[in-house]
Amino acid sequence: MDTKVLLGQLAAGVDLGAYIFYFYSIVSGKNQPNRASWIIWTVIKAFILVGGYSDGARNTLWLPLAQMIGNGTIMIMAFRYGVGDWKKLDKWCLGLAALSVIPLAFKMPMLNLIIIMFVELLGTIPTFGKLLLREGEENLTAWVMINAACVFSVFSAEKWEFGLLLYPVYLVTLNSPILALVIRNRKGGRKCEH
Repeated sequence: MDTKVLLGQLAAGVDLGAYIFYFYSIVSGKNQPNRASWIIWTVIKAFILVGGYSDGARNTLWLPLAQMIGNGTIMIMAFRYGVGDWKKLDKWCLGLAALSVIPLAFKMPMLNLIIIMFVELLGTIPTFGKLLLREGEENLTAWVMINAACVFSVFSAEKWEFGLLLYPVYLVTLNSPILALVIRNRKGGRKCEH
């Protein structure tokens, strides 16, 4: 088996494994996922899969497929166990995300990928804010595994071309600050004193 195919499948396997830890932390009450984040992340993975496949990506699509399955499950769980009393920030992120997908109807692959990355960034803002303000907790093991999966996905790219590497590198860049905040919050206590 080709090493790049193996790395793509490894990325998906590690990512799916991360969700086991994440699911456990949710049902045990240690983590309350933000509903807005997980809604946006789930929907955007479907766009990534369709767009990536049509642009010729194969090995790097294993990770978004695993993420769509995991994110979708967490999105459903977030309605029971999560937070998201629909603060102004959540509403703005969801609204901007919804408006941002309109240009995806145009057949412009690179522009579409940049829009998708922007929408995914919008989904990250509520969770990032929660961690930045120490208003919640995230599972450290899950986020370490998610970041590792993103790195494996970078090295699974069929070719070292900008268009194929942009999204996997973006995922590493997007998820690493979340991991850093999870580690920081673990070391410094959960709640921020105001």
